[in-house]
Amino acid sequence: MGIQICSFTPLSPLEVRLIEAVSPEVSLADFGKWTGDERQRQALARSDVVLAWTARFTRADAPRTRWFHGVGAGVDHLLSGDLFRGGDVILTNSSGVHAAPISEFVMANMLALARKLPRLMELKREHRWPSGQRGEFMVDEVAGKTVGIVGYGNIGRQVAARARAFGMRVLGLHSGRPRAAGTLRWGAVDIEPDAMYQPGQLHEMLTASDFVVLSVAATAQTAGLIGLSEFRAMKPTAYLINVSRGSVVVEEALIRAVREGLIAGAALDVFEQEPLPPDSPFYDLPNVIVSPHVAGLFSEFTARMADLFVENLRRFLAGEPMYNVVDPERGY
Repeated sequence: MGIQICSFTPLSPLEVRLIEAVSPEVSLADFGKWTGDERQRQALARSDVVLAWTARFTRADAPRTRWFHGVGAGVDHLLSGDLFRGGDVILTNSSGVHAAPISEFVMANMLALARKLPRLMELKREHRWPSGQRGEFMVDEVAGKTVGIVGYGNIGRQVAARARAFGMRVLGLHSGRPRAAGTLRWGAVDIEPDAMYQPGQLHEMLTASDFVVLSVAATAQTAGLIGLSEFRAMKPTAYLINVSRGSVVVEEALIRAVREGLIAGAALDVFEQEPLPPDSPFYDLPNVIVSPHVAGLFSEFTARMADLFVENLRRFLAGEPMYNVVDPERGY
């Protein structure tokens, strides 16, 4: 009977061949992206497996589907429909595939904030040399500082590994998800923090941190996790770096915290509304770095995602436990 796969994400010819080579039973329809045209809908109706960024269709559109692989790490945007409500569709994601690049992005922003690079770039644009004002660039070393990682999963551990290389102390806040075994190939590293905190100890960890990195999944439990009381718990010299989801931070509270000096600044790659509106106050805050949700972009992403998908496809066909299985009720 065979296994029909629909892909709604761009794949290279090599990646297509690798997927089809898993078994002669496999047949792949590679559409590149979801448009919803009749040809795609007919293929979707016959598909056992779907590979896509989004799920802009219902269970009725995909009656045969038994497994959906989300190309990204976050699955919050996939759970609003009814595709996974019956519990008969396996949902997996690409968690870990871009953990290393995201951690490099975190460290780049951490160093940029610590070394006041936004101010230096401003002076360059203005063609100004700060004679007699060099004191404003007197900074503390990153070495010896403490980074608190909220959500100590694949990304958090990769951040920890790089922070340790800079001589930093690492604190972790348990993300709530169990540690998946055997996924080192796709981004996990075995780095234990100097101290691990439980969710009820968030303020305790914030108080001790010079940098706070958010890498939790977007769930009902993490919505608004960082608000005004959390900013008040942080050091006035501390920085916030968010590479998770905009919903995790109360943005009005963050704007107030930066303006009033409750914290020293922030680096934000994600926002409640994306694209970020042109009139957003974040653009005008000099001690806030804004980036357009690009922390996870890197040239080898699709190849690594396909590698994970191929291994999971082999396991799916063999009836073996799969990597990165998501509980739709929990959101991770």
